[in-house]
Amino acid sequence: MNNSQMARLAEIVGAHDLGLGVVMGAHQSIRSRAVKTPDGKHYILDGSKIWISNGGFAEIFTVFAQTPIKMPDGSTKDKVSAFIVERSFGGVTSGPQEKKMGIKGSNTTAVHFENVKIPVENLLGVEGEGFKVAMNILNNGRFGIPAACTGAMKLCIQKTVDHITQRVQFGQTLQEFFNVQEKLTNMIARHYATESIVYLLSSNMDRGIQDYQLEAAIGKVAASVSNLWF
Repeated sequence: MNNSQMARLAEIVGAHDLGLGVVMGAHQSIRSRAVKTPDGKHYILDGSKIWISNGGFAEIFTVFAQTPIKMPDGSTKDKVSAFIVERSFGGVTSGPQEKKMGIKGSNTTAVHFENVKIPVENLLGVEGEGFKVAMNILNNGRFGIPAACTGAMKLCIQKTVDHITQRVQFGQTLQEFFNVQEKLTNMIARHYATESIVYLLSSNMDRGIQDYQLEAAIGKVAASVSNLWF
């Protein structure tokens, strides 16, 4: 978002309507479509998105849709663009809340767009370069995984230490057994590695470094695997 968009929308509850096609890199699978009006002042958006967090009550949505782009050779090609869509524009409706197995505190619904009139000022970034916008958003999301896992790991270590220093077996506390020491050592090592990734990523983000997608992806995978080991 630019400064004028942030000032107007930062305090409103939002939702991120990305779509599986962008996540998997299959841009052509995105069916939502936004076409610029003849006067060039608006886009008309039609389409639907499913499994949208906050979909039932969000007032603004980041939406990715196919837009026709003029190519240098004069031809027209569909490319993904990103938009800020406000519910107040009209034509935005939400489906019923999904009944999920878990994460029940997250309001998850389908969101439908029918002839939604979007001002050109609500275009995010450059027309036809929505994939870049999506990747920046996903990188921030990936960072949240190791950050959350670090806290969970630390709590597990604290609980483990409390238990093994108090529980007595065969006349000695559990902390005296080699296999218990080995497991605790592995837990601490995995936590240290995950926390180090978090500090590296947060430092790069604070310094304004944009190219951290590799570190974010590694952090998500490494933290998820390590957290399962606990």
